[in-house]
Amino acid sequence: MRIGSKSFLILVLFAVLVQVPYAQESASECLENAKQALDEEVAKKVDPELVAMQNKIEYPVKMPTMPWTQVFKNALKEVDAVLAKTYNVKSQEQLFLEISKKYAPFKVGERISVVQKVKYARTITGRYQGKNNLGHVHIGTYWIPISDFDDDTIARFDSDECDKLIKKKLRQAMHKQKLVVDSARRVEILRVAPRMLLENGYSPKNPDKTSRSYLAAENWESQDKRLEWLVNAQKEKLKEAIGDDFISKYMNERGFVYDEASEAYRSKAQPKQNEVQNSEPAVDEPKEQKNENQGIFQKMKIVF
Repeated sequence: MRIGSKSFLILVLFAVLVQVPYAQESASECLENAKQALDEEVAKKVDPELVAMQNKIEYPVKMPTMPWTQVFKNALKEVDAVLAKTYNVKSQEQLFLEISKKYAPFKVGERISVVQKVKYARTITGRYQGKNNLGHVHIGTYWIPISDFDDDTIARFDSDECDKLIKKKLRQAMHKQKLVVDSARRVEILRVAPRMLLENGYSPKNPDKTSRSYLAAENWESQDKRLEWLVNAQKEKLKEAIGDDFISKYMNERGFVYDEASEAYRSKAQPKQNEVQNSEPAVDEPKEQKNENQGIFQKMKIVF
């Protein structure tokens, strides 16, 4: 059956019309639209309020009410107040007065009570009457070798040695108190500081309280910035999970397929890269093709 020129033109025109919706958009333009559509789809699926709840951030987020350093200073003040009340923290002056009284040098004429340690310990009580050059001390009616006493008691029979004893006992007391208080302070700071920082609009990057850098300034940032980072991170994770399939489906629905040879999308009507010699990557439709389509549309007007 012979087809007339007019009928042939109509058939060609129909074939062009079928491809027009895809021919009007290049592969690169479609790919950009696919990426934008993917961003919109991801934004719908990532809920900032849910992300905030998962990361223990109050929503809507609080803006910082004061600098981080000021919040931390306030936390330390509260901690020191708790420690002073709970552990009866004493100043160096207080400790010195207590130790000086407890280890005061023995004075001739005063009544003293000391523990003599030979085969067994026994307490000697009486008026101290001095010591001799033979290394004995006179207490009550007893002359007792000074070597029968412990070092702390021996030091109290000599004013110079007693001063050294008091200084040593003061250093020991200060060190012991510091160990106890420092240990308690670490516990209290971990309890008080995070609470105050959260209340004042800050959130930790690393929430692990066992980390040595947990309370470092660089580990804390404003809650709005922290939530923004967490939301973006979750979006990126979701894009990695669904991105390839989403873009492939989006492009296929619009008449484009991925060409492995050229590593780019091309029109379904366009031959594969390895089937065409000396052809450029099939990303955009050739201008000649667009001009040809426009010419067919002009002929179409004449026909109808």
